Amino acid sequence: VFYPYKNFYPTVSYPQENWSSFYKAGFTNDHVYPHSQIVFNGVDGISVKGCSFENLLPYINSPLFTTRAINSYNSGFRVSELTMPDPDDPSIPTTIKGFEQGIYAITDSYSGYIHISTSVFEDNERGIYLCGISNPAIVQNEFLVRTKYSKYEPDIPLIGLYMDAFTTGFTVEENTYYSTVGYTDLKEFDCAGITVNNTGQNYNELYNNYFDNLTVGIAAGGENRSSEGDGLCIKCNDFSNCLTDIYVAPLLNENNEPITGPTIGIAELQGKPGNGETKNLAGNTFSNLSDPNLYNFEKDINCEYTEYFHHDVEGTDAKVKPLPVVNITVTEDNESEYDKELACPSNLGSGTDPLVEKSTLSAELLQIIAYTDTLNTEVDGGNTDQLNLDVSTSNPNQTIQLRQQLLDESPYLSDTVMKSAIDKENVLPNAVIRDVLTANPQSAKSVEVIQSLDNRIVPMPDYMLSEVMQGLNTFGAKEVLEQKLAEHRTNYIRSFKKIERYYQSDTSDQAASVDSIVSLWSNQAHLESKYKLAFHYLSINDSSNLFNELHNIPVDFDLSIKQQNSHDLYEDLFGILWQMNNDTTQIDSTQIASLIDISDDYMTAPGVYALNSLINKNIIHYNEPVYFPEYLKSSKADSYNFDIQNKEYIISVFPNPAGDYCIIDFDLSLYEADAILDICDSYGHKVSSFSLQNIHSQKIISLTAFSSGVYFVTLSINNSLKESHKLIITK
Repeated sequence: VFYPYKNFYPTVSYPQENWSSFYKAGFTNDHVYPHSQIVFNGVDGISVKGCSFENLLPYINSPLFTTRAINSYNSGFRVSELTMPDPDDPSIPTTIKGFEQGIYAITDSYSGYIHISTSVFEDNERGIYLCGISNPAIVQNEFLVRTKYSKYEPDIPLIGLYMDAFTTGFTVEENTYYSTVGYTDLKEFDCAGITVNNTGQNYNELYNNYFDNLTVGIAAGGENRSSEGDGLCIKCNDFSNCLTDIYVAPLLNENNEPITGPTIGIAELQGKPGNGETKNLAGNTFSNLSDPNLYNFEKDINCEYTEYFHHDVEGTDAKVKPLPVVNITVTEDNESEYDKELACPSNLGSGTDPLVEKSTLSAELLQIIAYTDTLNTEVDGGNTDQLNLDVSTSNPNQTIQLRQQLLDESPYLSDTVMKSAIDKENVLPNAVIRDVLTANPQSAKSVEVIQSLDNRIVPMPDYMLSEVMQGLNTFGAKEVLEQKLAEHRTNYIRSFKKIERYYQSDTSDQAASVDSIVSLWSNQAHLESKYKLAFHYLSINDSSNLFNELHNIPVDFDLSIKQQNSHDLYEDLFGILWQMNNDTTQIDSTQIASLIDISDDYMTAPGVYALNSLINKNIIHYNEPVYFPEYLKSSKADSYNFDIQNKEYIISVFPNPAGDYCIIDFDLSLYEADAILDICDSYGHKVSSFSLQNIHSQKIISLTAFSSGVYFVTLSINNSLKESHKLIITK
């Protein structure tokens, strides 16, 4: 057991890595029952090389008896093979077998660097479990997720790598995940290669891994994207004989209901149009499926829109196109042929030049600011609160004016305003909502907008809904700007992560590395960096800089409501952590109660850190969610029939009597000729005329220029009168 201690040189501001290491050590758990073979608590830099860990005791389903090979809290460490001095001698991998959690690492702060490579994990309930960890590297490992004769019962899901809540900035590359369970038994014996849960809104990538004979290759649950669409990207992975290669699902609340929102799901674009560059495309290859009820790529309907870009299917034996899929838009680039070496080059072994990456940071930050300013100006006319207020306080006499106001701000309406408009059913009828949503193609891709539409008292007719859902097939101007912003944010985060990892892993001059990373965090207009800087000051007991940094964040950043809530929780958390770091007594009941209050907001980073602190102190027990498709149920898809056939329909005019507007509902499905709609006064004089283009639709007619009285609405086809309806206008 390693308890918190630091090496400092030349002053307390420069923590050094610890010198301890484990080489070729064997740990066998057979007669006694220690919870963990090695415990790291508040230490950094310890190496575990060529060691073997095996748990021979039977599985006991109790939080009081959780076996772990390595149990890490607020620590950094390295696990790898041991390379022998003689190059002819084979290296010795680190092996971890039969544990509930092979490597378990959580933190209540910004902890040290974790690097796990060239190791073998066999038949563990969780091979590796990480929570709240920044920039971990998991590379070139082998995960035998479930053996044919596993000691775990079929109803216990086994997962190779589980990255939980705000584990971000990770490198997961060139790992192998597989099972030896019979393929026909995979529905019963759940096993998944990788599960990510609530990793946050930053760009993250699962790259160039291999998955074979698993129930699910990669499962992603909860919040793994930003509202602009960047987030978790799944690239260049190879799947074989998996029931479901990629599964995306929402997190469930305490009532077992899906949590929805613009940050639920994975990155909107999985890959991007090739434009002659083969590395732009997603580059995954998929399992060949014979069961029509299985899917290569399945996304729950409660997760946000995702589009997948793949290589040309011709000229390759690899299955580059996911098929079948659920709730995924798949786009092929016919000009990009698939070649694994060219499309998916290894990222390992290539060095990082901090100067080049810092130059990239500066350039990308300018682009981020530019696109953010443009969106702030264009979206909702630059004032979402005011436009939303106009919508929510509108009355039935303002239908036409409000419709025009919303169309004037299109195609830049926010989800907030669109949902408010949908909720104003007494002001904006279905035809108006249809016009507004079709002018904003992003509406079709928003789960919350479509759910609001489903909740209207008078449902939108299918033929109107099909017009709205045409937005699935195109990107509006707002979406294009958001995609550009997301691309530059992705490039920024990618370079930022490279620089952080470069300094974290550089042990040649630890003092210089600490200076460099503190300078990086100080000089970047990046919100998360400021909290990392605060954690650094906490680690060296610098209260002045710690609380000054926290105080300056709301001044230096224009925080959203969600960010302000998170900041308030951070302030509470740092106050408690400072007390705990400088108090030799046990944690008291007041601190426990405060941590529990913070941990209730689990969808924030401080909530996760508070939860981890409570878990480490054995105050609460936490079970991470698992995500597997329900193979016996059919999935609801967000696909729509754009050629809906309807029965013969008689013209309807409403509201009637009317005031400033009326709506004409018509169906011309039985007629191919042009149709003319005329409005005549009580004397038979034509006062208005319209050509009807759609087969089945509704037309909104402004009546502001009409006087009160009785009018007639007539429909003519080929100069032949088909129908006539009386319309009463009262003002």
